[in-house]
Amino acid sequence: MQKALPRAVRAGVRWRPNTAVVSIGQHEVTVADVMSYAIDTLPASHVVIRTHGIANDSLYYALQAKIPDTRRVGDAVVPRLADRAIYDGHLAGRAI
Repeated sequence: MQKALPRAVRAGVRWRPNTAVVSIGQHEVTVADVMSYAIDTLPASHVVIRTHGIANDSLYYALQAKIPDTRRVGDAVVPRLADRAIYDGHLAGRAI
């Protein structure tokens, strides 16, 4: 991942962190800067949206009553980078 982002930017991908999508049209996207609230409409043939997800912990809670030592790890805690989820699993495994 570390090498992919600089290559993508050099290839013309426009990186817009701290930006919320307001609307996506046929050939444009309207965005708002979340710090200044400035609105910008950009020409676009493709839009890639990266968002923070919502934890899916339904299996954890369904099993918790049946299996006392159930542990919640990874995206069941909070969606984030894979290395953090792997570390959660590592800690849960060591605790058993």
